[in-house]
Parts: sequence; C-alpha cells; structure tokens
Amino acid sequence: MTPNLLFIIGLFVSRLGDAFSMLAFLLLLGNQSQSAVWASLYLVGRYLPSIVIGFFFKNKLNLLPKKKALIYSYLGSAATLLLCIPFTHNRVLMILTAFGLGVFYGIYVPLQRAVIPDVFSKSEIRSANTIVQTTDVIAKTIGFALAGLLLNSYGIEKCLLLDALSFVLIAGLFSKIKISKIISPDEPLSINIPFKISKEGLAVFIIIGVTWLGTGAMFSLEALYAQYELKCSSTQIGVLFAVSNALILFTRPIINWIPRSSHLFFLELSCFMELSIIIAYSLSVTYTQAILCSIGYGFFLNIRQILGNIWIHETVSKSNHSAAFSYQQAVSNLFMITAMSTCGLVANGIGTRYAILTYSGVAMVMITTLMIYRTTRRLITT
Repeated sequence: MTPNLLFIIGLFVSRLGDAFSMLAFLLLLGNQSQSAVWASLYLVGRYLPSIVIGFFFKNKLNLLPKKKALIYSYLGSAATLLLCIPFTHNRVLMILTAFGLGVFYGIYVPLQRAVIPDVFSKSEIRSANTIVQTTDVIAKTIGFALAGLLLNSYGIEKCLLLDALSFVLIAGLFSKIKISKIISPDEPLSINIPFKISKEGLAVFIIIGVTWLGTGAMFSLEALYAQYELKCSSTQIGVLFAVSNALILFTRPIINWIPRSSHLFFLELSCFMELSIIIAYSLSVTYTQAILCSIGYGFFLNIRQILGNIWIHETVSKSNHSAAFSYQQAVSNLFMITAMSTCGLVANGIGTRYAILTYSGVAMVMITTLMIYRTTRRLITT
C-alpha cells in the first residue's frame, strides 16, 4: 500500500475507535447513574486535557518525532482501555480513564493533522485535507452506528476491547508508513523556533473556535429541540442527525474552486454561514425547514474544518504545525465544552429554541467583531 492510503486507512480506524469509546462511556455512565452529571464529567475528562496541552504544552509537541509519538499515543490509548475493562462498574475510575484517553487524544489528533505534509506532497495539501475531513465524517458516522449495534449485542466490555484493538491496529498501520520525512530525526532544538501567535492569527483561531459555541449548543440540544419543539419521532430525529453530512462529497469541488488567496475570507464566511444556519434552525417551525438547516450547517462546518486545516498548513512553518494544530484544538474544545456543559441548564430556564438562538447569536456577534478587527488591522498595516 502507498503511504497515502495507509494514512487514510489509519485515520479511518482512529475515528472509528473514537466513536466507539465515546458512545460506550456515555451510555455506561448514563445507565449506571441515571444522571447527566456523570456523562458531563466524561466530556470534561475527554476534552479538558487537550485544552491544557494546547494552551500550555503545544511547543513540546514540536519536539516529538511525529511518527513515534503517534504510535505510542495509540498504544497508550489501547493500554488505558484494556486496564479499565475490569472496572467498568466504578464510575470514578471510568472518569479517570476518560482523562487518560483525553491526554492521548490531545496528542494524536493535532499530530495526525501536522503529519499530512509529511505524507502528501505540497501540491496535494488541499485535496489531502478534504479527503481527511471526508474520512473523518464517514468514520464517525459508521462508528456511532456500529457502536450502537455492538453495544446492544455484546455489551460494554467487549466493545471497549474492540476499541483497544482498533488502536493497536492504527499503531501497526502507521508503523508501516516508511517515509523519510516522518522517520528522519527532528530538527535540532537550536533552530526549532517556538510557535508564536500574531494578533491577526489569534483572531483567526478565535473565530474558528468561537463558532463551536453555537455548534456545540446545537449538537447538545438538537435532539431535544426536534422532539419537543418540532414534535419529531425518534426516526425523524435520527434522519436529522444523519443528513447533516449529506453534502460531504461536494466539499472537494468547492475547496478546489476557492482561490488560494481567498482561503481566509471563505474560512470566515463559512463560520458566519454555519452560525447563520444554526440560528435559522432555532427559528424553524417545520420538519422540512429543520432538515434543510441540518444539511446546511453540516456542509459549512465541513468546509470550515477543511479551510482551517489548509490555512495552518499554508501559513504556519512546518516545524510548528504540531503546536498550531494543538492550539487550534485547545481553543475549539474550550468553546465547545463551555457550550455543551452549560446549554442544558440554560435550556431548562428559557427553552431549547431560545438556548440555541442565544449561544449561536453570541457567537455570531463575537466572530463578526473579530472579522471587523482583523480586516481593519490588515488595512491599517497595508
């Protein structure tokens, strides 16, 4: 197999495993406690380490050999899952396991993105990022569907075992990628300049991240909104979730159509459109309107993810890609976990419709302000 194909297969298995473990832990903790508190603690454990790593240890990732770090983080995830299997009855240990998995997640996700230029040629970066996002979406969709079936048939413990084996498989796949750029020694520390963020770059990172304030609330409240506001059946709710990625195969021609000089403009436009459609979803009164909005916000979410990755690959020096992607993940996860951990309480007070509208509206105001700031700053400096 070619290195490109091995990488894509490895990424597919990685995202498949992430979906397996997430659903397994959420159902396990929810069923044991009959409370959303433990599920919320799991999400904190899963995402908080990546926030800490991205803000405080991002430059340490630049010093790691990417291939070895990826393999060891996959094997570490597998070991963590195997060690927790005998203790699935203990909720505290499950939360600690989530933190352990979160640490490895905070390492291998940014490294997976940073290693793309080592696997694909410079001319393939745009198409590679599109393929990676498409693979990510398809793997998660299949992963959640399979996890639901397997959990019902085989139970939590066997599903966690399968997830651990998937991490071992990923490590094996990446060990076969014999690319000199990946396995060559790291740059000497004397020329490895720490990643520093300009004010304009920080504005872009926050624009990308703050979009998750609205999208995170949408993810958390979409099912409740459809059930209570639109009076949808469980089948209709399932369709709503499924169609959000219906246009994923159309992202490649769109990305290829966008001129390189306009990547940043279309990145910001995608964030704006994503939030606009989420606001439209919160105002929808029919199932058809909700379906169209679900398709629309999912489309712009995928465009935004792809353009954000391309922006980093093309504007940040290669030696700092690991730190840049780690920082991007930290900012995005911070806004996402803020929305997901608080929107339920807000919805209890003002209703799901107004909660989604509030979070997406606040995010819209913030990114509009940042876009104006970034544009003004660019005009002044030129």
